Amino acid sequence: MKQAAGWLRRAARRRARPLLPRRPRTARAAAGAQARAAGPAAARRDAPRCSPSAPPQVSLAHMALRFPPVAQFLERFRAVLRRRRRFDFDAEVGSLSRIDQAVAFLALLELRKTGEIALEQAAPFAPDKGFPSRRRKGSEWIARSA
Repeated sequence: MKQAAGWLRRAARRRARPLLPRRPRTARAAAGAQARAAGPAAARRDAPRCSPSAPPQVSLAHMALRFPPVAQFLERFRAVLRRRRRFDFDAEVGSLSRIDQAVAFLALLELRKTGEIALEQAAPFAPDKGFPSRRRKGSEWIARSA
C-alpha cells in the first residue's frame, strides 16, 4: 500500500492536474476555518453576526385532523334503528369524509359491544348490515368464520 501511495504521489507531481480533483471549500467550511484560526474570543464576538435569524413560524392548522364525536354517530344509528329494522352501513355513511366514516364505524362497533345492534356481512368486503340485537346486553358472543 505504501508503494502504491508513493507511486500516486509521484504521478500526481508529473501531471499538470491531479488524478482526483480537489473539492472546492464551501463558504461555511471556510468561515469555520477562519474562526478557528482567529481564536475563541473572535468566535464569541462574531457569533451573533454569523447566526441566522429565527425561521418564521409555519402554520400547520391546515393539517390538523378534526374528529367528530362518536356520540354524534351513536345517536344517528340509534335514530336509524328506530325508523327501520335494518340498515346498510355503506349507504348511511357513503357521503361522509373518510375520517367521519372511520368514526362512524367506531360508533357501530360500540353499539355492537353494548348489545344494541347486531352486525352481519355476507362476504369479505361486502357491505355491513346492521339490525337491532335480540340478545341480552352483557351476554357472551361467539365470532364465527364465514
